[in-house]
Amino acid sequence: MKNLNIFEYLDFRAFLKAFYQMRKCENAQFSYTLWGSQAGINNRSYLRLVITGHRNLTDEGIKKILPTLELKKTEQNYFVNLVRFNQAKTIDEKDRQFIALQQLCLKKNRFLQDSYAFLSSHWYPKIQVILGLNDVDRSTGAISKMLSIPLSEVDNYLQALKEQGLTECVGDQWVAKNNYFYVGDDDRCGNFAIQSFHKKSLEIAIEAINQDPQKRYFNSVLVALSEEEYQSLNNELSNFTDQLLVKYTKKSKGKGKKIFQININNIPISSGLIHCHSNASETNERFMGSNSEDDLQGVL
Repeated sequence: MKNLNIFEYLDFRAFLKAFYQMRKCENAQFSYTLWGSQAGINNRSYLRLVITGHRNLTDEGIKKILPTLELKKTEQNYFVNLVRFNQAKTIDEKDRQFIALQQLCLKKNRFLQDSYAFLSSHWYPKIQVILGLNDVDRSTGAISKMLSIPLSEVDNYLQALKEQGLTECVGDQWVAKNNYFYVGDDDRCGNFAIQSFHKKSLEIAIEAINQDPQKRYFNSVLVALSEEEYQSLNNELSNFTDQLLVKYTKKSKGKGKKIFQININNIPISSGLIHCHSNASETNERFMGSNSEDDLQGVL
């Protein structure tokens, strides 16, 4: 292929869409039906459904479509792993496929290396926060002591952050080039990196259950929400985290400061609720009290 570099893609559907558009520009008669015919695919709408996300690309589909893409051997291997990466059902499987992608394009796709670098270890964001604190000793030894990780590992993390352009060393002190960072979902790679980070965060939270209750805090709320209320609550939680940053990072002073990690999860634990008939509702009113207009909620 002359105009498309597959190593710049982290979504095989986006690549196939770009390929289709390129061929369409070259030949106005090119269509999904023609493309499918060239690939030996009988279902005329199959490729269109795959690209729009309504169907997955099967192993048989991969074998048939590969010859039409005019890819070299390494590019073909990348495409196959990219399909498996995008269609993986678990984070662990995505991890394995991502490693395979890295090995195939270590020097060809700088975006692939950089996009996940910051979240490839849960230590990077934590160290970066420390480097943004002006009243803290940010030497390698001090960071090692504060986070209870080996000196050699801290040095490797710091060097990696430097390569990512996030920090620099001034004397024996490491300094963040920017005191604020935001990690959002990338359209090309989805939220895999963030999912991996949150998975590790939850594992750390589980381990913290055994700590002194005075040194960690857990809270849980059970509440029935409509889809509209769910989205509204998510917006409120997002605003709440913004307020936390403003309140506790601006002019943060005092001794005994530590780095805390606050995880906020809002997840459904049931399928759609089945509403009762009127007589069942009346029974519930007699049980709860005739003046009760609110649903039962739970705080743990």
